[in-house]
Amino acid sequence: MNIYRSVYSSLKGSKDRKERAERIINDCQRLGVSILTPSQYPLTLQNSHFVPPILFAEGNVAQLNEQVFVSIIGTRNPSEYGVRVTKGLTDQLRRDGVTVVSGLANGIDGIAHMSSICKTKDYIPTVAVLPCGHDTTYPTGHRELRARILSHNGTVISLYPPYSTLKKYHFLERNQLVAGLSLITVLIEGGERSGSLSTASAALKASRELYVLPGRIDDPLSVAPLQLLNMGAKPLLSFEAISFDLRDNGLLKCGFETSNQHSERIFISSEFTGQISGGSSKNTLVDGATVKTQTRKIPERWRNLLNHLNEKEYLHRDLLMRKVSIPCGDLDTLLLEMEMEDLVETNSSGVRKTSRL
Repeated sequence: MNIYRSVYSSLKGSKDRKERAERIINDCQRLGVSILTPSQYPLTLQNSHFVPPILFAEGNVAQLNEQVFVSIIGTRNPSEYGVRVTKGLTDQLRRDGVTVVSGLANGIDGIAHMSSICKTKDYIPTVAVLPCGHDTTYPTGHRELRARILSHNGTVISLYPPYSTLKKYHFLERNQLVAGLSLITVLIEGGERSGSLSTASAALKASRELYVLPGRIDDPLSVAPLQLLNMGAKPLLSFEAISFDLRDNGLLKCGFETSNQHSERIFISSEFTGQISGGSSKNTLVDGATVKTQTRKIPERWRNLLNHLNEKEYLHRDLLMRKVSIPCGDLDTLLLEMEMEDLVETNSSGVRKTSRL
């Protein structure tokens, strides 16, 4: 079946199917978006209960049939513990060559994507699933992250053609696609009405392994994980748990290490080029000689954070959040961006500035 027929068939019920199909194909060609049919889907998706008639993909389409996928999902406003576990788990999966899938949302999704590609060397491509068409990014604050995913050999996919109007049900369908792509889904924190519950439910419905991060019974962010534990999910008890599960099922070689041809950092966005690398120069005395050095011009959204940090002491993340009045999920995204630029260091004690400014 050719692409036109596939697109045409997917538009059942539309009055102007022919014109719409042609317009969709032209839009995709102009935007550099591939149109995939079910025979091109990963086997995990082909064997799920949710098999869309077509998919729209940008970036490294080949990896969709070459990689082992694990989805990491969760709240948009994680706790410090949730952030730490997401980073640790993603780092372990990265070392084992496992590709992380998520929904590009704020909070856990964004942290999982960024943690996959934050290393200058030995990063692993990640797959982001949009709830909208490829002409836009949702949330808009993750345009930079989307560009980084693509520049690091990753893939951005969607169920919807370019210029589709964003609908409420798109998020549920996006979540079903995330679960369908993944052999294993991991939920890191979520409230009683967390959107991640739909992804977790889809994973269970497809008879896929579901792990959840156990939490305190009096913590609102533990409501979804505890509910899912009662429904048959497995508790996530270590960073290595997912890798052990994959190895036990013959899907990961023992001692496997990532061998990534794309280890060099190949992308610096225009924003970063102009605002960091393109700072002013000054003369510095080095070993008795005057040398022209480049000073880094810092984006305003980072400058506010750096003003509250120093190089000697770590500032607790919760205290920093109160000082700058930024929501937890947004703060985590900013800190990961800054870590990727070697502007800050983070650990269990908090955050501090580096000496590389």
